[in-house]
Amino acid sequence: MTTDLPATLATVPANQSVLSILSAAAVPRPADDPWALDGFESHAHPDLGQRLDELAVGMPGGRTAGLYGVPVLVAGGVVYAVARGTSTIHLRIPSGPSRVEILEHPRGAVSEFGTAWVAADAWLSDLSGAEGTRRLRSWIAAAASMVSVDA
Repeated sequence: MTTDLPATLATVPANQSVLSILSAAAVPRPADDPWALDGFESHAHPDLGQRLDELAVGMPGGRTAGLYGVPVLVAGGVVYAVARGTSTIHLRIPSGPSRVEILEHPRGAVSEFGTAWVAADAWLSDLSGAEGTRRLRSWIAAAASMVSVDA
């Protein structure tokens, strides 16, 4: 990723809602602040950021980046996953079976980032650990594939 990730991402229209929401909540922090991510106050619990890192292995982008204090996954210049709060992963999935599956899950919802986004529980604790992880990875893969389709 570039050193000026927000500026790079701002050139992509698909990122506008995410950048607008995340930048509005951004609070600058010194880099050595234990609650900072990429120079901003973290807006994701450290366990949630670690969870997204674990789920990102092998996915486009390969690892999370910090964006205004929030862990995100980026591929082809498009943000496709955001970890925010204590247990929510937002995924850019405008249509398809994965979107339906997320919205039918008890903790699934349309995301604050807009109608092309859905929000999912990061642990799916109603499932076994292995099944929850498998399902989350499939949803992240679906979001990544939507980015490559749109790009």
